[in-house]
Amino acid sequence: MKKHLLSIITTALVVVNLIMSVVIVFTVLPTTTKINNLVTEICAALALDLESGGDGTSSLKIEDLDPIAIEDELTINLKTGEDGKDHFAIIQVAIITNKKHEDYKSLVGSITEKSSLVKDAIIAEVSDFSIEELKAHPEDVQQKILDSLQRLFNSRFIVKVSFESIVYQ
Repeated sequence: MKKHLLSIITTALVVVNLIMSVVIVFTVLPTTTKINNLVTEICAALALDLESGGDGTSSLKIEDLDPIAIEDELTINLKTGEDGKDHFAIIQVAIITNKKHEDYKSLVGSITEKSSLVKDAIIAEVSDFSIEELKAHPEDVQQKILDSLQRLFNSRFIVKVSFESIVYQ
C-alpha cells in the first residue's frame, strides 16, 4: 500500500512539475524574445557593432589605418603623485586614422594644420594623470586623448592614439 501511494504522489509531482515548466516556458520566452529584439534595435540605432566588442580598430584592416606622427616631442608636467614631487613626461605621439571613414579626406589635413590644437588637447589630457597612473595604465591616457581628439574634430575618423616613445622624470 505504501509503495503504491508513493508512486501516485511521485507521478502527481512529475505532472505538476511538467505543467509548471510549460507555463514558465510560454510566459517567459515571449518576453525574453521581445527584450532581445528591443536591445538589438537600440544597438542598431546607436550604430554599435555587436561583433567587434572592442574599440573598433580590431575590425579594421592594417591597410585601412593611416598613422600620423606628431612631429614634436611633447614635454608635459604631470599631476603631483603619491611622493609629492613634481614630475614630467616627454611623449612622442602618433594618431591612427581610418582611411575608409567618410570624414577622412576632409579632416586628415587638419591634424597637421591645427597641430597646436591637437598638442593642446594631448597636453591637457596627459597632465591630469600622475606619474604612477601614467606608468600603470598608459592605455587609459591614450583613451582619454582619443576621446578628446574625437570631440575636437567632431568625428570618429581617429581610431587610436599610440605613444611612439615616452620618458618619465
